[in-house]
Amino acid sequence: MAGCFSFSSICILVGSMTFGGMACDDQAEPRDTGRISAELVALDAGRIHNCGVGSDGKLLCWGKPYLSNPPDGDFVRVSAGSSHSCAMDSGGRLQCWGDDEQGQCDAPDGQFTAVSAGEYHTCALDGMGQVTCWGCLGKDAGQCQAPEGSFSAVSAGKLHSCAVDTDGQLQCWGCDCSDLETPDTCDYGQCDPPSGTFSAVSVANKHSCALNLDGEIICWGADLWGQVVSPQGSFSMVSAGEYQTCALSTDGTVQCWGCGCFDGECGDAGQCTAPAGIFKSVTAGSYHGCALTADGQAKCWGCGIDEYEFGQCDAP
Repeated sequence: MAGCFSFSSICILVGSMTFGGMACDDQAEPRDTGRISAELVALDAGRIHNCGVGSDGKLLCWGKPYLSNPPDGDFVRVSAGSSHSCAMDSGGRLQCWGDDEQGQCDAPDGQFTAVSAGEYHTCALDGMGQVTCWGCLGKDAGQCQAPEGSFSAVSAGKLHSCAVDTDGQLQCWGCDCSDLETPDTCDYGQCDPPSGTFSAVSVANKHSCALNLDGEIICWGADLWGQVVSPQGSFSMVSAGEYQTCALSTDGTVQCWGCGCFDGECGDAGQCTAPAGIFKSVTAGSYHGCALTADGQAKCWGCGIDEYEFGQCDAP
């Protein structure tokens, strides 16, 4: 996640208007962008879709049809959000597509080094280490009000965002939900990061996780499904999903946790049962997860709840 979050907005097509430069049509068939024959070098899971970058720079997305139509170009990074995605081309320019109801697809001009698509907003890191966020037009909890400073990583969630500054300290913002939701269903402490020195951060709907310099994972916020109780071990990557968290161990294996039940709602669709094998990256969605093998092949798992299954586990 990048990110995987509650899907509460709908896609609206007005006349010939398109959002984010792409047709925002839930019934649209995926466009043939020239199937990637080379291996994937980057992969990110959204809530109901996934996107990857091939070694040839082409984008490939699969899952929900209207989210599976990426733009043409030469790309190096991609981030799949709840109902939109953003990618960074080889020149550092951003393109976003999908639902733009909150302005989350209206990427600014300029050159960037990283991008993270959340639910109602998107954040990006420019070459000076400054964070810029946009969206939040009708769902503003302060998650677009990025702090000043120099940062090395950023992650956008639902109603909050977090970043790692150049000193390795965590900063989070948002969670001001007084006009949106009652505090006990919005602010679970996901904007209150732990102290320490960190190298990476990943935020989801109601929880956040970070990787410290010792390779340990620390999570905070809602633990409704057990997604905050991280395992012991040494890790190189962490990805926070909606009902689960996944991490890549330093030996290349994947571990996922969470997927429990809370107040009658169960988040187990098999997405905590990661496959055996050696991988080079992992990404957690909502009811699914994906990982990238050493030879650039995507493997996805979960999708055990029919109403949320749109082919996002059918890796190409």
